Amino acid sequence: MSTSAPKTPADSTLAGTTAANTHPVMPPPVARAARKPSNTANPLQQRLGELLVIVLCLSLPLAAGIIPIRLMIASGTAYLWLWIPLFIFIEIIACLCAFGIFREATGWASASDYQR
Repeated sequence: MSTSAPKTPADSTLAGTTAANTHPVMPPPVARAARKPSNTANPLQQRLGELLVIVLCLSLPLAAGIIPIRLMIASGTAYLWLWIPLFIFIEIIACLCAFGIFREATGWASASDYQR
């Protein structure tokens, strides 16, 4: 038997198709039981996520402060005039970044904050 198209009308009815209907007939879909969507809100997961964000935001200024202090201790008091302003600038940037990340992650930031 060849895989080419049927040549006569009798061959097309034997193959299960007609000239008007070239697509095979599919059975109706099986009805499934309704189930909960996988992206529904989970309060426990929401609270754990917020707790993780808070911990990470608090650790950002802490980690950014420890590194310059250790470098300042290792270098001695020779460059104290350099390390103190550097420490202050690094801590300000780390605190502002942590605050911005916290606002975005917990939903406190809104679209009106970014519009004129």
